Amino acid sequence: MPVNIILLAAGAGKRFAGSKNSKGDIKQLAKFQGATLIEHTIEQLNPALAQLNQLNQTTVHNDDNANHTSDNNEKSQLYISLGAHQDKISPLLPKNTPLLTSRHWQKGIGHSLADAIKQVAPFSSHLLIALVDQPLVTQQHYQTLVNTSLLHPDKIIATRSDDLLLPPVIFPKDFFPELVQLQGDIGAAKLLKRHKNRVISLQCDMAKLDVDTPEQLAEMNNIATEKITATREHLVIST
Repeated sequence: MPVNIILLAAGAGKRFAGSKNSKGDIKQLAKFQGATLIEHTIEQLNPALAQLNQLNQTTVHNDDNANHTSDNNEKSQLYISLGAHQDKISPLLPKNTPLLTSRHWQKGIGHSLADAIKQVAPFSSHLLIALVDQPLVTQQHYQTLVNTSLLHPDKIIATRSDDLLLPPVIFPKDFFPELVQLQGDIGAAKLLKRHKNRVISLQCDMAKLDVDTPEQLAEMNNIATEKITATREHLVIST
């Protein structure tokens, strides 16, 4: 069974929509570096997805069973978990994007995560859980999480920022029964604390910055622009 990815984007974003600088905007569709938050996060996750499927393809080709053929259950997928605003968000996603509908998104991220995992657990060996409101987490970090999980398949591979363990995170199948019991506003962090002896954590300072308001999003846009400018200046100097 493959490693699959769940991008949690089911929340209503009430603080974002209710901010004085918002006009009732949908957080998932707010702009970050010229794309919507959800489009940007998908773009950051796609290299990790391609990496997983390259590995899956190699595994199939090397299988000793001549009758073994690849099917959809052996292909890693990026699933988008939607709830609030699904009717407005889903038409804007790439064609054929696998969607997961959260029936209990109103009850909090714990319920949304549990809803999503119930739907994909039967055909997943591991699950990478990502959040739509962490736009400064880079594609390199997602790929490093995947690489570390491949080396340590029995471990939880979590993100560390300061002294916090937080998403994005990869859980092996052993932890799915606990994940589907999550409720309310308590997400994966509860399990990371409970099983800290099974956790390998990878540093990502920017993971602690999540979007709750338009003001925070504007600040993150500025941080991202500064990083891009600094990188370009470094390249000019190097050449």
